[in-house]
Amino acid sequence: MVIGLVLTHWDTQLGPLIMARYPNNFQVSKDEINKILMTHSISKEMTNEIIEIRLKEKIFLSYCPKKQIPVNGYSMMIIVLNLNEKLLFDGIKNQLNEIGENLFNRSGNEQIKEFHHYASKFFQKKSSRKILFIGSSAVGKTSIKKLFFEGIPSESLLDLPLEPTYGLVQFNYDWLDLDLGVADLAGQEMDHFLNESFESEIDPFDSVDAILYIFDSTYWDTNSREIVQHIQKIQDINTNRDLKSQFFVFCHKLDLIPTCDQQSFKNEIKYTLPASVQSNLFFTSIKSSMLHQLIRSMQVVIGTLSPQTNYLEEILFETISEKKNTAVIILNEKRILLSASTEDFKIINYSHIFSFISSMNLLLDDFKSEFTQLQLKGNRFNLHFSSIEWLSEGECIILISECLSFKELSLLKESIQYSLIYLETSYEKSSDNLSIDQKNSSK
Repeated sequence: MVIGLVLTHWDTQLGPLIMARYPNNFQVSKDEINKILMTHSISKEMTNEIIEIRLKEKIFLSYCPKKQIPVNGYSMMIIVLNLNEKLLFDGIKNQLNEIGENLFNRSGNEQIKEFHHYASKFFQKKSSRKILFIGSSAVGKTSIKKLFFEGIPSESLLDLPLEPTYGLVQFNYDWLDLDLGVADLAGQEMDHFLNESFESEIDPFDSVDAILYIFDSTYWDTNSREIVQHIQKIQDINTNRDLKSQFFVFCHKLDLIPTCDQQSFKNEIKYTLPASVQSNLFFTSIKSSMLHQLIRSMQVVIGTLSPQTNYLEEILFETISEKKNTAVIILNEKRILLSASTEDFKIINYSHIFSFISSMNLLLDDFKSEFTQLQLKGNRFNLHFSSIEWLSEGECIILISECLSFKELSLLKESIQYSLIYLETSYEKSSDNLSIDQKNSSK
């Protein structure tokens, strides 16, 4: 657990000066700073470095831009953690390294402003939410989870069939403003848990905020009655137990239905399923040519749980609303967080984009620290791919258009970047106001 951050500079006459701290009441002693400084000074190599030392039940991770010492003297950004916490130090060190390189290239008030911008991210409060994936065996539940939440390429999932799920498997993901739990219930056990008289120590519906029922499109002809029964039983559990869970239905593997029959197939399902699920019924596939539908459908599911997802969607759609044949995708590490496109954007282009993302992820594994932006000119469109500063490190943005030039795409990216910074400030203020309101209402 991060307990505080400090930006400090060594003055030859006054000693260590605290330039900024977060939170505002966080304290680091001069003695602690002196020991950190001495550790940095042991190495005579003038390369930027991160050190880790342990003092008084605390862990200090300190970044020092030693290349700048001849001109600016010693400066350090220090992250302080509890000693008894089990932490992913490598991940925090990587974040600190990227933050430090950007931070110390600035000066004065800009440096302090950036420090607070980064420091606040370590203390952002996340809401805990849970999604239950439920459906018969081999309908694609695990593939959807791995593709959307873990960024596994669809080609890999199609080429290498996954091992079946047994029991109830729980996963946790860090997703924007959510600490998101995803429960994957084995298909062969679904009927047991849909029988309310069934007794078990395991309760897959416990504390569930969203239920995602998935069925295989090729099962419809022979199992439509069973699918309708599943949906009705899940709705009954949701109502009878007052779960207040959002309920979604995915008709998956739509690519296995001949293209010429897909519209009539959709109409039949819409006509047969209860009216109560029509607004949350989606037709999906992990095939690259149809992947945009799956991404968009999962965005809707996440959007019911995540205010930031909704805010971000509004920004993306508003930014490109007056453009033509344009799409935007935001990535976090290897995952597609969100995508948006104008209505006239040719869907076939999405399959090329997802293939491109898979290729770029491989390159970024090796060249991430040097990566800033990439522009590609295709036969029919221009593509702008660059890093973007927002809620965490490792976020990138893809802008693709058949009409806009590279310069226009770059300006569009800057517009989105500006809106994201404004969004983050507004979101933090709204969260603070909400906390104040909650305190007042509890008095």
